[in-house]
Amino acid sequence: MVLPNQNSLKTQIILLFRKKPRLEANEIMGLLNKTYTLQAVYKELRALLSEGIVQKIGKTWTLNAAWIVQFQALGAQLSTTYFRNSFVVPSLSIRTKQSWAFRNLLDLDDYWGHILLYLLRNSDTKKILSWNPYLWFNIFHTEHEDRFFQSVRLIGGKAYTIIGNDCFLNRWAKKYLTKNNVTHSFADGPFKDQMDLYFNVIGDHITSVRLNKDTDQKLQRLFKDTKSFENIDISKFSDLLMKNGHGRIILEHNPTRAKKLRDQFSTYFGEDFS
Repeated sequence: MVLPNQNSLKTQIILLFRKKPRLEANEIMGLLNKTYTLQAVYKELRALLSEGIVQKIGKTWTLNAAWIVQFQALGAQLSTTYFRNSFVVPSLSIRTKQSWAFRNLLDLDDYWGHILLYLLRNSDTKKILSWNPYLWFNIFHTEHEDRFFQSVRLIGGKAYTIIGNDCFLNRWAKKYLTKNNVTHSFADGPFKDQMDLYFNVIGDHITSVRLNKDTDQKLQRLFKDTKSFENIDISKFSDLLMKNGHGRIILEHNPTRAKKLRDQFSTYFGEDFS
C-alpha cells in the first residue's frame, strides 16, 4: 500500500483507478469491497476533485494527470534519498555490525522490514532467505506483513522462508506466506537447533533478531502450548508483542558467513542461492 489510511473510502476510490482509467460513480460504488451509498461516493469524489487528484469528464471520473506526475516525481525523489544514498541504513564495512534495541515487538517488526527492503532494493540477487522459528509477526501484524511482501514483489524480489516447527499457530500463520507467494517449508533441517534466533540473508548481509530471554521463553511456551484458538489468551499474547516484549536487531556484513548460510538454504530448497 503506497497511500495512508488504506481503509478510508478516499484511498479505496483512488486505488480503483489502477486497472481502469475511467469510472462512473455507480461503477465505483459497485467495485468497492464495502457497501457505500452513492451519496457517500459522490462526496468523496467531490473532495478528491477539490484536491486536484481526480477530474470529471461528463459522467466519468479519472485521475488527474498532473497529480500522477507529481506522485511519480515524489516516488522517484524518495527512492533516491532512501535507496541510492546510505541514509536510513548505514553502509557497513566487511565484518562489522550494527544493532538496534526495541521494547515493543511490533515496532521491532516495523524496522526489521524496513531494513530488509532497503537491503533487497540494493541487492543484485533480489532474494531474501529467512529462518523464522515462530511466525508471531504474521498473527498480530498481518497488514504490515502483507505490505512488506507486496513491496518485495514490486522491487522484483523473491522470498524463501524456513519455519521452525509444525505447531498449530505456525500452521495457521503460514497462510499469509502462501497468500504472498513466499516459498516456505517447515524445518527438519539446518537451523532447528537455533529456535531462539531469527535471521535473514540478503547478498552478503545478515539481519538477525534476538528476543530477550524472558520474551523468547514466553513466546516459545505460547506457541508450544496452543492447540487451538479456544485455549489462547489473546490479551497476554498482545501484551507480549506490544508492551512487554523486548528484542534486538543486528545487521551484519559478513560475506563468509552469508555464503555458508546461502549454501545451507540451497541444500534445503534445492535452488542455487550463491
